[in-house]
Amino acid sequence: MKTMSGIITLIMVTAASLSAQEYVAILEFDGSGMSKIEARNITERFSYELSQTRKFDLIERQQLDLILDEQKTQLSGCVADECAVQIGELAGARYVIAGSVTKTFGLYGIAVRLIDVESGEIVTHILESDEADVQKFVSQRVRNAALRMAAESGGSSGPTGGSAVTVTSGSKGSVVFNLSRAGAAVFVDGAYTTRASSQTVSLNLTEGTHQIKFTLAGQQDWVKQLNVLAGETLSYEVTFESGTGSGGIAIDYGIVMVRSEPTGAVAYLDGVELGPTPAQNTKVGVGKHLVRVEKPLYHPYVEEISISSDGIEQIQAKLKPRFGRLVINSEPSGAVVQLNGQQKGRTPIELPELASGDYTITVSKDLYHDSAEKYTITDGSDNERTVVLHPAFGSLMVDVNPKGADVFVDGQFKGKAPITLDELPSGTFRLKVSQDLYETLDEEIIIEDGKTNKQFVVLSPRFGTLNITGTPESAQVSINGKAVGRLPLVNYRVGTGLAEIKITAPNHHEHEQFIQVDVNEMYPVNVDLVRHSGTIVAISDPPEALLRLDGVEVGPSPQILKKIPTGQHELVFAHPDFLEEVRDFSLGLDERKEFNIKLVTYEGSIQQDIDRLAWYRNLSLVGSGGFALGAVAFNMISNSSYDDYMSATESDDITGLYDKANSMNQMSGLSLGVAAAALAPVVYFQLDISMLKLKLNQQ
Repeated sequence: MKTMSGIITLIMVTAASLSAQEYVAILEFDGSGMSKIEARNITERFSYELSQTRKFDLIERQQLDLILDEQKTQLSGCVADECAVQIGELAGARYVIAGSVTKTFGLYGIAVRLIDVESGEIVTHILESDEADVQKFVSQRVRNAALRMAAESGGSSGPTGGSAVTVTSGSKGSVVFNLSRAGAAVFVDGAYTTRASSQTVSLNLTEGTHQIKFTLAGQQDWVKQLNVLAGETLSYEVTFESGTGSGGIAIDYGIVMVRSEPTGAVAYLDGVELGPTPAQNTKVGVGKHLVRVEKPLYHPYVEEISISSDGIEQIQAKLKPRFGRLVINSEPSGAVVQLNGQQKGRTPIELPELASGDYTITVSKDLYHDSAEKYTITDGSDNERTVVLHPAFGSLMVDVNPKGADVFVDGQFKGKAPITLDELPSGTFRLKVSQDLYETLDEEIIIEDGKTNKQFVVLSPRFGTLNITGTPESAQVSINGKAVGRLPLVNYRVGTGLAEIKITAPNHHEHEQFIQVDVNEMYPVNVDLVRHSGTIVAISDPPEALLRLDGVEVGPSPQILKKIPTGQHELVFAHPDFLEEVRDFSLGLDERKEFNIKLVTYEGSIQQDIDRLAWYRNLSLVGSGGFALGAVAFNMISNSSYDDYMSATESDDITGLYDKANSMNQMSGLSLGVAAAALAPVVYFQLDISMLKLKLNQQ
């Protein structure tokens, strides 16, 4: 282990090399009412916020920890500020920041002090507290403590009189004061600026050192010198204490009026906002003041004025534009425009007030290469840019023999050839062209910017030809399980390889065969399907009846008729001495249908009864029809007599015609009733005939 003297020597050498700079060592804050880890985390957050102000160079925590570890014995038991000074000396720091954080009944507080290592004096002492949760306390109060530490320390010693001290740049920061009482007079850098009408005063000040003073009659003056940090907002609590101050001193006033071109700018007097121009302050203290006029996209206008007692100072601020006009066009139009990564719209686009400065203009459009360029907008300039975008696509033209082949690009169906695909992104693709019964093309193609890739594809056939004929016509033909047509099937293309042919027809045995098909070969196939059949046994008593099957004589009974096609048939038994017998039937596959018919003579036969009943039925129909015709005739005579009655002029004729029309109408109704009654026997006879025919067929 290194000796103590060695470490001290190393640290002193390091300190010597850093002595020209104001290095600050931040000691870990003491914690009260919270854990050591919480106190350490708050210390780290304070260190981070202070480092962001860039007002100090902070010594790394590891170096401080090394010093504390090595000097633990020598430093133990010393007073806190003395310990801080010793650590600062060992670390070569100009200042040391020590502090504490507390939590008491929900109230969080932080107290930090900046100690001058050379003199041992406390330069700045900051207190912040708030009733809030720890997250809000750390993000707001701890941060404000760090900003105040940076604002109230470092730099020159500040003014003792009344003039403004140091202004480092045109950048601004804000300071918010929460006053315990309203009505206080506000002095900025020694000059009376305004009187606070409320308990909150906001100042917008340039970056640098300023002195702020609040005075109120009967109260001690509140004075604070601070360094305003650009882009940061400081917060102070101003509590007035009874005593003697400068609040009762009479102040001479003057008036300031601020106008601007263009109008609507915001005017500030010593950091106090006056409002939009034209703006005025009717009670401005005598002396020098700083007027600042600001408007977005214009350079700020700054002028120092001198106010005399009861004088009126008028400011005419001509703001210089801090923008230019930019018009962007593109070929083709409709491209997206981005400035420094922020999207502004699509071409053509006009940006009439674009803040001056350097930009990266990016113009992009689908299927085109992006265009990016650096461009500078100067104050008041009028700029126009036309960007020609280079295509990042090409075209693909596919023509195929045979026509109508399916075209796929990267597995996506694009249509049938011939086809042209425009605006295909440049790059490598997989082209697939396929057609039934032809070899498939599958290859890699390249699409180049602005070029057309022409593909002329000839697909090699992979089929043979089948000519299938036979009986019965219209029999269904299936190839490889797919129905393809009916007999005859001529010049049918089928893929190479083993083809399964199946031919089917109702009431016929199906035919199945396999053929090995080669490219460009023709295969004739003739198939006569065998019809399904059954057997008919025809016997008559007496024998020798002439048999007719479906109108064709097949010989005298008895007969056994084999291989009769299945389906509907009619079998007739005819004998010269007996009545003819007819049988209609359906014959199924391999069915044996037997008919044993006993022939009968006409006399006493069922047929004779049928014929007799049919005669009665027909007679009844004739009678019913006759009476119906009579009813029609009587009705016509009645209508004619009624017409004559309506036109007659003689009383005798009128009476006679009326009686005739009435009687004819009655006769028509009577005849119609008799006709309807005559239909009843017709129904009766027809029912008997149907029953006899059923009985006859069952013999």
